[in-house]
Amino acid sequence: FQDFTYQWDSKLSNLTCVLKTMGYIKEDLTLNRPAFETEFFKEADVSATDNLADPIWRQKTTGMLTDCIDTSNSIPPAQIDNNPLSRRYGPLARCMIFMKCAKVNL
Repeated sequence: FQDFTYQWDSKLSNLTCVLKTMGYIKEDLTLNRPAFETEFFKEADVSATDNLADPIWRQKTTGMLTDCIDTSNSIPPAQIDNNPLSRRYGPLARCMIFMKCAKVNL
């Protein structure tokens, strides 16, 4: 179990650092909704692929990401505290829920 938690701690620490640097997670470890709504595709080379070049696809993807933010924020704190893994990571548990949702939907 210790090895498992060490691996999760390491992965989550690295991911948190990257997402903070990119501005997708705030200093209080909550998701930065405006970054996903308006800034997500600003830095991307939208000519790189057909999907990125399609404004409808970008709008749907942005909507899906904000839906995932809403989903992660809608989980009651008692539900998060009931799970030992999510309880261990506190506010990052909502980021974990968001990432699972985004992974399934992207």
